[in-house]
Amino acid sequence: MKLRITLFLLVGLYGSVFSQEETVYKAWQDSIKNPDYIMKNILYLDEMDVVESQYESNNPLVAQVRKDKSMATDDLLHCLPGVNMMRRGNFASEPILRGLSSERYVVSIDGMRLFGACTDKMDPASSYIEPNNLANIDINLGNDEAIDGASTGGCVSFNLKTPKFNANKRVFARVGMKYNTVAKGFDQLVDLNLNKNNLAIRSSFVHRKAQNYKAGGGNEVRYSQFEKYNYSFAMSYRLPHDQLLSFTFLGDDAIDVGYPALPMDVSFAKAKMFSLNYYRMNLGKLKEVEIKAYHNFVDHAMDDTKRDAADVPMHMDMPGNTYTSGFYAQANLLDSLKAKIEYYNTFAHAEMTMYPDVGSPMYMLTYPDVVRNSASISLDYNKIFLKRNLLKMGFRYEKAATFIISDFGEQQLNVFNMSGKDPKKMDLINANVSISRKIKKSTELKLTTSYGQRLPTTSEQFGFYLYNRQNGYDFVGDPDIKKEGAWQNQLMAVWHKKKIRTHVAVFHYQFHDYIMGIYASNYSNMTIGAKGVMFYENTGKASLMGGEWSLMSDITKTTHLMSTATYSYGYDFENDPLPLIPPLKITNSISQKWKGFMIQPEVIWSSAQNNISAKFGELSTKSFLLMNLRLYKTFQLKQGAIEMSTGIENIADTNYREHFDWGNIPRLGRNFFMNLSWRMK
Repeated sequence: MKLRITLFLLVGLYGSVFSQEETVYKAWQDSIKNPDYIMKNILYLDEMDVVESQYESNNPLVAQVRKDKSMATDDLLHCLPGVNMMRRGNFASEPILRGLSSERYVVSIDGMRLFGACTDKMDPASSYIEPNNLANIDINLGNDEAIDGASTGGCVSFNLKTPKFNANKRVFARVGMKYNTVAKGFDQLVDLNLNKNNLAIRSSFVHRKAQNYKAGGGNEVRYSQFEKYNYSFAMSYRLPHDQLLSFTFLGDDAIDVGYPALPMDVSFAKAKMFSLNYYRMNLGKLKEVEIKAYHNFVDHAMDDTKRDAADVPMHMDMPGNTYTSGFYAQANLLDSLKAKIEYYNTFAHAEMTMYPDVGSPMYMLTYPDVVRNSASISLDYNKIFLKRNLLKMGFRYEKAATFIISDFGEQQLNVFNMSGKDPKKMDLINANVSISRKIKKSTELKLTTSYGQRLPTTSEQFGFYLYNRQNGYDFVGDPDIKKEGAWQNQLMAVWHKKKIRTHVAVFHYQFHDYIMGIYASNYSNMTIGAKGVMFYENTGKASLMGGEWSLMSDITKTTHLMSTATYSYGYDFENDPLPLIPPLKITNSISQKWKGFMIQPEVIWSSAQNNISAKFGELSTKSFLLMNLRLYKTFQLKQGAIEMSTGIENIADTNYREHFDWGNIPRLGRNFFMNLSWRMK
């Protein structure tokens, strides 16, 4: 199942399986020949009435995320059924797809691969993106899009805004600010778009700063502060014959980031991304030809110098960095076949220096200069047959090699009779087939079967004594670990009438060579206070199953209801529960329009999670109930409009945590917020 947030709307989840593809293509054909052509795809436009009128009036979550322009990226993702956010504090949450963490799905930014530099995953790719830069987020829950990448759990694609061409609006600007009481957070943003003739330029800037937040009950959560700067520049130039040449730069600098769930904080986490893109509508028999080259790098440093001395048994320096370069070329062949070739190369280095009170400093490489090369080719085929049926098939072949280039890192691995100098080569296959059938005008059914394989992560293959605060063990990788594979079956049904829409999906994943940490009693831990050592191994089979349900209803012309429910259950090779599986969660939201205002009360309930992984060291999670209230209003001015959103989150000041959050750290308590933004007409 593929979800798309467009204009920060939940577009595509409830729409027609057939109509969306055709609408996008026709809109592109029409707009590229128009001198007021704005961007390459109607679903990427951020002010199209056809999209807003179709979905906004029926979806209170749409109104929430559209009007609150300063929402964090993890808040946007958290709105979707099947998507949860793993927290280690108040910053840089990691998306969890149906209980699967980032090891098992592919993350891309505008088609570019980016890899975090932190061995504790303090810097997931989503932490370097701001909603102000997003055109949409594509989420593939499963392996039914082979072109997305080799994985066993799906794909999250962050697609950035590009400069807009509009002959009637040469200049577009937006300025906004937001304040919240729970962390005394203050955010500001600026967005500027200029265009003339065949040249368009877009630039943006976002600043966020927050102090320690308060959990439910009013207790301060220490070491949860953060500050970050996000800035971007993009330029597009229209060439003759329906061609577009674009350059994009995106930078993100986070400083003084606290992680209460971890033994260390972050002094800085910096990312820089560059890309050059060429697009052509027609090239002989090829349609929508796109070629992109890119480079990005991430620098990250953990920091324990601001912690209380009693909490730091030994001072450590832990810097890390990654560098990734790549390109891809894709095109539509005929009307039904899309092909893509892709290559990327990435380098990962992380180190740790320990400073004991007595004796010399101790040094080791936690990522021993790891190099990964990957080349792939993929095909996706869509064809409507017998009027009401859509056949989709996809195939991807990827060739990858991983090795280390550090002599010191090789000496470390020799301690375990391992070697990383010789390239570890793997062939990866991803394939899928799905059939969708439209029954009358109100019902659509879709059955998908897919198979996916993934590479072991850098930590799983070459990590060296990586301390996992979540379960208290040191983890060591295995250079010879095998790739992981999974079969997925999914049945989805969509039913809609004029005033009601409902969506149901049930799924089952069957993993083989499932990778997880296994306790090794004959090895001693490196980290002071750790319970022991776990080695990443291929453990055999594992299963994951569950479902999602959503309902939208127009109760009256001004009152709309939305309900969602999600549930997952998994077990490993010993029939024990898989770790980090979210329990049953239900969200109910009502939006009411009144005298130009939109009022939205919301109730979120989560059941307890007692199906826990003892071998992973999990703790049970209690049930919780949250109540939120939000208010929106747009004030029209001669020179633009002011958009206001305000509200109270966690009204009852409930002390709670989600099951997959690290360190048993509670989430945010009662929060009053106010967001104001001005935009040009």
